[in-house]
Amino acid sequence: MCSASTLRRARRAGWYLALSLLVAAPLWSARYPPFSDFTEHAAVSAALAHFNDPAWRVRELFTFAPWATPYWLYDLVVALVARATGDAVVAHKLVLTLSCAALPWSTAGFLRALGRHPGLAVLACSLFWSRALQYGLLPFVASIPVLFWALGLYVRVLRQPPTATVRARAARVVGALLVSCVLPFLHIATFAVFWVTAAGYGLLWRRRPVPGRWSRAMRVDRVLPLASGLVVIAYAAVAWRDGLDHELRFRGFGRTLASIPRWSFDVWHRREEAIFAAIYWAGCLGVFWSGRSRQVRLLLVRAWPLFAAILVLVVLPFQLGAVIALNVRLAPIVGIMVLPLLRLRKSWWARASAIAGVVGTVGQAWVAHCATVDAQASLGDFQRIIAAVPPGSRIFYLPLETRASGFFPWVRMAAAIRAEKGGISQFSFTQLPHWPLQNRVAPPKAPPASLAAADMKCWFDAATDGAFYDVLLVRGAYDPFRGTSDTVRHPMADQFELTVVAPPFYLWERRRPPGALPLRALPQPNLLPAPCRAWGTTE
Repeated sequence: MCSASTLRRARRAGWYLALSLLVAAPLWSARYPPFSDFTEHAAVSAALAHFNDPAWRVRELFTFAPWATPYWLYDLVVALVARATGDAVVAHKLVLTLSCAALPWSTAGFLRALGRHPGLAVLACSLFWSRALQYGLLPFVASIPVLFWALGLYVRVLRQPPTATVRARAARVVGALLVSCVLPFLHIATFAVFWVTAAGYGLLWRRRPVPGRWSRAMRVDRVLPLASGLVVIAYAAVAWRDGLDHELRFRGFGRTLASIPRWSFDVWHRREEAIFAAIYWAGCLGVFWSGRSRQVRLLLVRAWPLFAAILVLVVLPFQLGAVIALNVRLAPIVGIMVLPLLRLRKSWWARASAIAGVVGTVGQAWVAHCATVDAQASLGDFQRIIAAVPPGSRIFYLPLETRASGFFPWVRMAAAIRAEKGGISQFSFTQLPHWPLQNRVAPPKAPPASLAAADMKCWFDAATDGAFYDVLLVRGAYDPFRGTSDTVRHPMADQFELTVVAPPFYLWERRRPPGALPLRALPQPNLLPAPCRAWGTTE
């Protein structure tokens, strides 16, 4: 017969699973979640899964570069899942769902290690839907539960009793070391939070004196998990042996701290989202107020992770080369680090506050579902576009029409085609040094530094790009071969045919050589000149 504690743990695990799956459900509300970089990650994982498929031309067009950047583990894991599912988009959504499900479990282990009630971990689920996820920073999002798993293991190493057996001690130390070594290959910013937090604990944690030969062993236990920093140093020495020539841009202290609420909750810019966020934080405040105490014992121990996360947030640059928002993406981690300061008491006020936090979490998941469905509607019948593109094509994407007053998530839809058909595309992260998949075949010119829609839309050159690419994907009813200052169409227009009209997308394909199966060209509708002064120049 199960004991009462076992039943409590099982009931708590059921809450974790139910709430986390409910929070992750909007990932499945549409084919493509409205995350800016999602399709780029899907394209990388699909390419790794089809690395030896000649139709995809992956070996011809790309090289896998794990020694050039530590930013590869997430996409490689998803590639293995994609081999099983046959669909990289589904594989990414599966891994993100597992990451969301792991978030309360890993947070509960961290809270338990610090002597807090693990039930508070349900409040971590709300921070899954952050602006980091909206931007498609998927390796970072997946690294968050790993961070709290590593911290929980390390705190257990520090708190293990002197009477622990050698096997138990070794298992804790090795476990903490291995998990911490995984973190830098998911995201270096998350690893920085782990290392600063763990180093502070390793230096300051007070322990009872241990007699005899165990004293030196326990000091080794304290330091060994921090050896993961040597892994990062060794990897950086190889990856950046030619020097690090990247632009560094910092933000002021006040501006960085002010970004925490926006990067934690202000994802969709909807009134309902603000209401549910207020309910959530009111619940957290109620839990804190109901469990407040004048005792300051262990206060520094429980507050140190929050201080460490804020320290890393303000010290890291906002931009490192092509990587932007490097520091402010840590905002959801800062929010979760608040939980060790809460104490869950058995009172009606504490229970009502916890319920308010859960209501706010569920409400934000509902807002995410609505936003995902609305964003998917703006894609139209994009599957018709994908079905028409031949495998292994060279694709150029012109997002000439965005129709978005705020965040526009569909900047990289050419990568969505690559995720199902392979090939290469312009304005892809494969042209950036921090990406795990690098171009073997160089496009005619480098992309704009920001890779934003406003910079991309007028970057097409009809002569050079038209000669290199097989497919032009245009968003909006615009003629890709005529700008506003052009009196006639560019001669390259004679080499392309309009083959698919699936508003807001228009697909142009290069005419096939004589003897090949001809394209099913469509009558050209009335198209406006592209909103650019002339091809080859930006606005």
